[in-house]
Amino acid sequence: MEMKLRFVNEEGREGGVCHVHKVVEGDLKKIGEIKYSDQSDRRWIIDVVKFHSNVEIME
Repeated sequence: MEMKLRFVNEEGREGGVCHVHKVVEGDLKKIGEIKYSDQSDRRWIIDVVKFHSNVEIME
């Protein structure tokens, strides 16, 4: 399964939400989200998933 992550920072705060999508027939389908409280949490999420070849971080 191919997955894509999109990080959205809350306005004026360090934290935000990481939206998790899977690719279905070329389209993105949102399957969940991970809330993070600061940039340390954001880096942890990236560290956990960066070794999976089917995960991409979207800008």
